[in-house]
Amino acid sequence: MNRSPFWRLRLRFIVISMSLLLLFLVIVCVAVFSAMSHSLTQRSETVLDYTADLIRTGHYVKSGTTVKPSTPPAADDSGVSAGFNSTPEAENLRKQDWLLRHGDVHLDAILLEHVVSIYVDADGKILRILQDGVTDSDYADSVGTTLKDFLGESPKGEGTVKLDGSSFRYKCYTVDKQSLCLMVNCDGDTASINQLLLILGSIGAVAIILLLCLCYYLSGRAIKPLEESWKQQQQFVHDASHELKTPLAVISTNIEAIRGCPDDTIAQQDKWLSYIAEEAADMRILVNDMLTLAKGDTPARGEKVTVTFSLSDTVEEAGLLMEANALDAGIMLETEVEENVNFIGNPDDIKRVLLILLDNALKNTFEGGRIDLKLSRSHGDLLITCRNTGRGIPASELQNIFRRFYRVDPSRARLTGGSGLGLSIAERIVEGYKGKIWAESEEGEWALFCVKLPAIKE
Repeated sequence: MNRSPFWRLRLRFIVISMSLLLLFLVIVCVAVFSAMSHSLTQRSETVLDYTADLIRTGHYVKSGTTVKPSTPPAADDSGVSAGFNSTPEAENLRKQDWLLRHGDVHLDAILLEHVVSIYVDADGKILRILQDGVTDSDYADSVGTTLKDFLGESPKGEGTVKLDGSSFRYKCYTVDKQSLCLMVNCDGDTASINQLLLILGSIGAVAIILLLCLCYYLSGRAIKPLEESWKQQQQFVHDASHELKTPLAVISTNIEAIRGCPDDTIAQQDKWLSYIAEEAADMRILVNDMLTLAKGDTPARGEKVTVTFSLSDTVEEAGLLMEANALDAGIMLETEVEENVNFIGNPDDIKRVLLILLDNALKNTFEGGRIDLKLSRSHGDLLITCRNTGRGIPASELQNIFRRFYRVDPSRARLTGGSGLGLSIAERIVEGYKGKIWAESEEGEWALFCVKLPAIKE
């Protein structure tokens, strides 16, 4: 399996990201579950406390039956007798008074109707069990043994217990020197918690899948620039090695030819020496171009030298420098420059871009062809165009011509010369000035290179 050298880094990124996200997800789920459990437990305890308070004051009236305390209570502050035949109005007043003393809590009417009261004497004997306010003998007989084992000799505290297949929340009190254990059915709470666990589990499973996909996607986005940079570096080394291989082979061959004729004079060996000199010159150009690109890849140390100069004069100068070469090749070179156009930057950088474009145009223009170099203002920017007639560029190659060492026709590399780095250098220089360079062409007819630079803000 052909894996990228960065797959381990990507895997580590995914593992670390998923670990942090899962930890956050677990914390959120635990917090939600704890809050839900606490809320349900508090609701049950509130109902039990309220019921115990009603029993203490003799107001425990449910299903039309009153559980009488040993001593009738006195009238309360509202003026309503706290007797045994409480009216609904009196019950509401008592509930409001209880809420004022215990805080604004929710009293569940359904839970109030399912409170089980268990009275135990000092010896731990169950005196009676009341459910819905009515003594339930059958219920006492069926669970009495289990309750006795659970309560023990001295019932106290609070907690949960499972009786007859149902879950109960219990809390023990002392009423009239008797132990009172109040219990409320918690099956509904258990069902709610189970449903919450199911929902949290489902959401968690979906969240894990989505987070895994998201981490995989983001890791790819994060690693991609590094991977592309590494691939470009590998390709650059490969291409540079390939470009250096040919001149080194030519130099080596010519040296062997010179060694084969040790008695010849330098004049007689001039042909081989000229070949060596030509290849050495090509290597020097290649190395200089590679250094230029390497400097462009590395952040500059210190301030970049920039001055305000006449871009119009620079374009004119570049055209004059290449005019002689164009005449020797039988090519017409025309320059059209808008006057008084200034630019802030390094004049040598811009001149090099122009010479690269003109040299590229000369190499791809047939004898009798034409090259037009123009400078103008366009929509608030500065536009330089270099158009030449000739072989043009295939549409499928336009996106590749600025790649390092790329040539549209590799077979013509030895014929036309050049390292294949010129357009890459031009692109790097133009982008360094926050400009843009692109090419247009009609194969077999013409090619056009455009450079757009930001104008000076006046």
